[in-house]
Amino acid sequence: MLNFQKSIPKPKGSAPQQTSPSSQSLRVSSVINKDIEKIIPVVRGHSDTKKYFSWHCENRTFIMGILNVTADSFSDGNLYLDPQKAVDRALEMIDEGVDIIDIGGQSTRPGATLINEKEELERILPVINMLRSPNLIERTKKVLISVDTFYSFVAREAIQAGADLVNDISGGEHDASMFKTIASLGVPYVIMHRKPTPKFVAKKNGQELEGSYDIIEELTRFFQEKIKLALNAGIHKWQIILDPGLGFDKLHEESLKIVRDGGSLKKLGFPILIGPSKKGFVGCGFSSSNVHDEGRVWGTAAVIVAAVSWGVNIVGIKKGKKKKNLKREDKKKKILKKKKKKK
Repeated sequence: MLNFQKSIPKPKGSAPQQTSPSSQSLRVSSVINKDIEKIIPVVRGHSDTKKYFSWHCENRTFIMGILNVTADSFSDGNLYLDPQKAVDRALEMIDEGVDIIDIGGQSTRPGATLINEKEELERILPVINMLRSPNLIERTKKVLISVDTFYSFVAREAIQAGADLVNDISGGEHDASMFKTIASLGVPYVIMHRKPTPKFVAKKNGQELEGSYDIIEELTRFFQEKIKLALNAGIHKWQIILDPGLGFDKLHEESLKIVRDGGSLKKLGFPILIGPSKKGFVGCGFSSSNVHDEGRVWGTAAVIVAAVSWGVNIVGIKKGKKKKNLKREDKKKKILKKKKKKK
């Protein structure tokens, strides 16, 4: 098992050296104890955004606002394809309390048409440029920008334009150059699981899976392999974030098990991100086949609460207003706080 926390000595004054387009790195940090500090370096090219972000992995869940700059995403396709509308929505998300804005130009719904890297870049680059422009930098400098892409060329261009991290739903499988690109950029990198599970494949083929099978064990094996490949490519441990890929090529029951038992994945030693927002497995508990049904909103909230209970580090959602300030506190501490207030 990779021990993430113990692998990083507490930095003394200066950020680690990065091979990056930026002259300085922004450090996201959380004190684990007085000797060790968990850091995730975030590259920025903007001089007035060189500050510290607090990465309290053990007592706070960060909110990633999903911004689909696409024509056919499953719940918000074509709403933000226009760059100005996308920027307006991003600013709304900031007001709603998100910590990260995840910008994607590729629809990932089942059956969506794949677009090439040139078209994807044409969709997302104007949005990133506008958000990091001198006119808006004061409003946007407190949030991180994530680029949702599996193209290494798009990742590099987006980071150079002002994005801070790369969210790759293919886990590096779509583009053979992605791991090397991330290593050279020195930015945080989300590795997502999107490999069809044995149960999913069996059901799709009208068969039943024989023998014992556990989705958490499947994810653990997958991530261990990917982490090894990433490290061999030059990616550092502190760059890696893991996403179990809720709803992607999985049965509803498997996604629900991840929601319930996802804390087991934290044993790998890396931050965990989930994206449950209004997905099919959420609707199944409310007999909701329509993505716009209110049941899916409540279902999403329930999934987030369950994941926060075991310590998920980042949640990706479409709406942030009612889900900000997701903090985890020990019950005893809460009781002590109440007693102090009474005195």
